[in-house]
Amino acid sequence: MFARGSLAVRLALVASLWSLAVLAFAGVVLSRNYEARAERQFAAVANVYLLNLIAAFNAASGEVDPEFGEPRFDLFGSGYSWQVTEGAELVAVSPSRAGVQIQPPPLDRVPYNSDFVREMRLDDNGERVLALERLVIVGEKARALNFLVAMPLSALNDDISSFSRSLVVFLVIFGAGLVAATVFIIVLGLRPLASLRAKVEAVIDGSSETVEGVFPREIAPVSDEINRLISQNRNVIERARSHVGNLAHALKTPLSVIVNEAAGGRGARYAAIGEQAAAIRRLVDYHLERARTIAVAANPGTGAEVAPIIAGLERAMRKIHADRNLNLTVDIPFGLRFRGDARDLEEMSGNLIDNACKWAAGKVSVRAEAGGIDPRTTFVLIVEDDGPGIAPGQRDEAVQRGRRLDEQTPGTGLGLSIVADLAEAYEGGLELGDSPLGGLRAALTLPATGQRGRRRR
Repeated sequence: MFARGSLAVRLALVASLWSLAVLAFAGVVLSRNYEARAERQFAAVANVYLLNLIAAFNAASGEVDPEFGEPRFDLFGSGYSWQVTEGAELVAVSPSRAGVQIQPPPLDRVPYNSDFVREMRLDDNGERVLALERLVIVGEKARALNFLVAMPLSALNDDISSFSRSLVVFLVIFGAGLVAATVFIIVLGLRPLASLRAKVEAVIDGSSETVEGVFPREIAPVSDEINRLISQNRNVIERARSHVGNLAHALKTPLSVIVNEAAGGRGARYAAIGEQAAAIRRLVDYHLERARTIAVAANPGTGAEVAPIIAGLERAMRKIHADRNLNLTVDIPFGLRFRGDARDLEEMSGNLIDNACKWAAGKVSVRAEAGGIDPRTTFVLIVEDDGPGIAPGQRDEAVQRGRRLDEQTPGTGLGLSIVADLAEAYEGGLELGDSPLGGLRAALTLPATGQRGRRRR
């Protein structure tokens, strides 16, 4: 189903890419929202520390209560710090600073907001910190003091990174599950189409005469239309075959009269008339047979078991050539089916086997094996004998219409040519060669369908 260029591949690819794109967009949006929310919460915590610092400041002594709420402000190098300044003068500073003052940017760069608070991101000795500074008027002397709290942004970044990693893992797992679900839905949804395709292929290769099965409402009209077309095609072919048969009878009767009249006369004139009438008869037989064969080969849903047909021909040949005591051996795969009309297979194989029996000295071998154009869809019927064979230079001439290499043997000269034309109509072929038995080897390639076993005789 997922072959290259198939509808299932296209649907799965488009649906998967769209799903992954939506997930990627959702991941970016969620990550940005979480980052903004985390920054607001981080700033809110810093503001709480700032308010605690203001509340813990003693305006009279200029000192800050050491227990104002966060022990990391006492730990040197923690990144957490506070300070109280009056103008440029340092009034108080957290123990974590070791007396070193933070230098915030001037007011013209980062001004106060309406609450006299400004938020800053500073580089504090190589570490990025978030700093909140508030201007407060304290004491009876109305001193203007700047209270500043700084917190390391690494804590915020670690939190955001942890969330991002968890989000990526979740989205990857969810995306994989979504793609798998998409593929499953596509397979489930397209299963009726795959079933319809298999049914149509069964009709084409001759395993079934019609498209059978129960299909969903969306597909059922297609199967019904295919069956209707098959029925119409079969009816047209049957009518054509009837017309071909009627034409054959209509032509053969006057031709027979001409041939008989010519045979009753004497002289070169009557001989020429008889010869031309016989040639016309051969041409009529050839073209009528070819027209019938092409019509049958184009008809889907036809098929025939090979072994029973060859077995019937074997019995017939043993009776016809009983006086010659031929050693006729048959080796046909059990279950091998010919994708075509049984009468055509009987005519092709019958011509080859009869020809081999006529010319054989004592041995004729008939066997079939997978191979030919495509071993999966074709088979080769091989007929061999120990007769005189045909010279390589005469093999092409032997399959030409009406050509006879030996006028002493009875026949019309149409046998091998009909076999070659029938095989060509079925997109196969006839190949003549040398047989290991010493005579002619005829290899007939034909379309096949069905399961194969082996039966040896």
